[in-house]
Amino acid sequence: MSKRGIAILVAVIAVLAVGGVVALSNRGDSTKSSSSTSSTRSSDTDTSMDTMDTSTQPTPAPSTTQSQGNAVAIQDFAFSPATLTVKKGTTVTWTNKDSASHTVTSDDDATGEKLDSKVLGNGDSYSMTFTATGTYGYHCALHPNMTAKVIVTE
Repeated sequence: MSKRGIAILVAVIAVLAVGGVVALSNRGDSTKSSSSTSSTRSSDTDTSMDTMDTSTQPTPAPSTTQSQGNAVAIQDFAFSPATLTVKKGTTVTWTNKDSASHTVTSDDDATGEKLDSKVLGNGDSYSMTFTATGTYGYHCALHPNMTAKVIVTE
């Protein structure tokens, strides 16, 4: 193997090691919160990560903080906040801040309004205006262990 090949191999191993340390340091850290803008970009995202085995991904404890904001971050294989309370007529925007692709998909559509985003790549957003009160449970169709809900009040 050439010196260049060895250097590349060492660099790849270093990147993987750092990624593992970062993933472990974020495990269970539910104190992070973030806000996002509602900009949406068009994406022809490579969805090769969509079928990744999530059993090896850390599952952070979801935030149960209720918020009066209207932004949900998709980050560290979780929706944050995991419970969002908004007034009827509010538009909620989900923004993917993960390197993996995700969706925002209704658990069921019993309320008559259905969350149904396209596959969202890093930086992509999805918005929905809630016109009826109720509790809207949702998940990521690609990573079903990612769950959350929006509670809409009068």
